[in-house]
Amino acid sequence: MNIICEDNYLLVINKLAGQLLQGAQAGRGTLLEEAKIWIKAKYDKPGNVSSGLLLLQVKKPV
Repeated sequence: MNIICEDNYLLVINKLAGQLLQGAQAGRGTLLEEAKIWIKAKYDKPGNVSSGLLLLQVKKPV
């Protein structure tokens, strides 16, 4: 996971091409799941981690 910026309220991640955002194919991990695992471990959060907002910027080929 390529983290660009993070603090208590914000996590900015560079999504790689082909990386799933949410579950679509069985057996493939997603960026959302990976981020939740990372947050839970880094901040020692008990229970489930939830997300509030997902904002995307799509770059078009030049």
